[in-house]
Amino acid sequence: TIIDLFNFATGMAEESAEMMERIEELPNDHLILSTDKHFLEEAGDYLWYFTAYCIVRGIEYKEFKTKLHLYLSNSKPNFFQIEKLVCKQCKTLGLFKKKLFLGKEINEDNIDAIMDTCHGLFFSMVVYLKIDIRNLADNNMKKLSSRYPKVRTTSYNIKLIEKNG
Repeated sequence: TIIDLFNFATGMAEESAEMMERIEELPNDHLILSTDKHFLEEAGDYLWYFTAYCIVRGIEYKEFKTKLHLYLSNSKPNFFQIEKLVCKQCKTLGLFKKKLFLGKEINEDNIDAIMDTCHGLFFSMVVYLKIDIRNLADNNMKKLSSRYPKVRTTSYNIKLIEKNG
């Protein structure tokens, strides 16, 4: 539903902002982020919201992977696009706000296009920092499972990574 999509987009915006805040707190050695526990937790949370968004939109892993390869083939893995990620996530929230609170029609393809860019920016940063995406997802699942033992919200995330990682 539109509420679910709004929730996931809000989560991604929040997590990307938290990653940016952590970047600003650390010394200029950006590669330290690949081992920084706080940064990796936020990146894992972003990954969870991303997979949840894909589930609700019905985006198959192969379709996403094709889009991601296209994005990464047209740009070098880059760490310095975190600001763009935050801005694009905010733009998505603005579209959802118009739909939910102002009753305006929105083109969901526009939202998907912005989200594709956001995911490309996120994975570009992950590739640049040499972060193991499977490990990121696994650690996030462990954290969420211990925090919310009765909720099985992360099972798709792990299945997706194990199947296609």
